[in-house]
Amino acid sequence: MEIAGITISLRSSIPLTLQALPPCYEQFVLGSVHPLSDPVIGVNLELGCFPDTESARMIFDSEQSWALFFDGNDYFMKVRSPSLREPLWIAKFDSSFDNITIYCNESTIRREDGSIVALNPLAYPLDQILLIYILSQKQGAIVHAAGMSMHGKGYIFPGRSGAGKSTVSRLLLSCETATMLSDDRIIIRKSDSAFRAFGTPWPGDAGIAENRSSELNGIFFIHHDSENSIKKLPPSEALRRLMPVTSIPWYDEKPMSDILQFCEDLVYAIPAYELFFRPDSSVADFMEKFLLSGPGQ
Repeated sequence: MEIAGITISLRSSIPLTLQALPPCYEQFVLGSVHPLSDPVIGVNLELGCFPDTESARMIFDSEQSWALFFDGNDYFMKVRSPSLREPLWIAKFDSSFDNITIYCNESTIRREDGSIVALNPLAYPLDQILLIYILSQKQGAIVHAAGMSMHGKGYIFPGRSGAGKSTVSRLLLSCETATMLSDDRIIIRKSDSAFRAFGTPWPGDAGIAENRSSELNGIFFIHHDSENSIKKLPPSEALRRLMPVTSIPWYDEKPMSDILQFCEDLVYAIPAYELFFRPDSSVADFMEKFLLSGPGQ
């Protein structure tokens, strides 16, 4: 599976079949000729046994589906189900990501006709948490934002839940020159001096999850309004607005510091705005005219 140029390959010493991921992941499963941007990250699957985590201390609990532990050397992410006392999976990884192992509960495996069929663990939330940590070392981050490419340039529309990411995505689709990347989460990565926006397999209400990317040229923080308008933001204000919509592990100092530095570099390199938009088709024409006029000039 490849997301934002990061390829994760599952391996098992036991022959098995993985159940298919949800349809939104289909574009992100590598074909045989897909170009790679980074070295492949190998993940080993272990069936029916869990590692000893007694010495690990909990550093974060989502109080929903997962918790993260650290023993001084390795992280342990426990993905759980409300109906089970034991986790569904435990992912063990070190800070270099040279050794990643996912241990699978017996409840995630079924044996039929002499073969083993396992649930694929590389879905939400495990894949997202792994990528947050991996991206922190690769000048990247996951942002709660819609994203699009227009006239070969990329733009993102960050916002919290309910801000209108899916709404603005549906409306921008009416513009013939716009290609949507995602309506809920975008990955931003820096390569040399350029920032690039990538679609992800985690869509919002509009169901947009495209395995595409575009060089980032603008950030638009969105708000519903009665009229369409745009206001330029200074980098300091853009950073203040970006942090609440960026996936930052506040509970873990090193990756937190790396992602905060990335966010600061981002807002000083890419122009940021507030976009107040009417929830109708007029916003598509408004955005295209604004972008064609050369924002940031």
